[in-house]
Amino acid sequence: EPVRQIPASYLRALGRLQVSPSALRILTVIFDRTVGLGKARDEIFRSQIEAATGILGSNVSRAIRELEEASVVEVTRHGQGPSQGASTFAILHPSNWRSR
Repeated sequence: EPVRQIPASYLRALGRLQVSPSALRILTVIFDRTVGLGKARDEIFRSQIEAATGILGSNVSRAIRELEEASVVEVTRHGQGPSQGASTFAILHPSNWRSR
């Protein structure tokens, strides 16, 4: 099992972040696929998020929107072509994060 390194500034910000439990679970998947692998962004399919978290349907959309509104993630949605159903996620710097 690979070890993922998350910068301390992100961990401190996570401790102060006030989002729903669903949003936090989804954020861990996005962290794993981006910051944890040293990448600025990654394309993640909704089905991958659902499989990794057990969160389904509109609850995934609601939690992602919550993370966007808190300026935690930036999301580029893909509507057509081979990436249909996928979105590109980027974790924003913790200094941008807003709590509810």
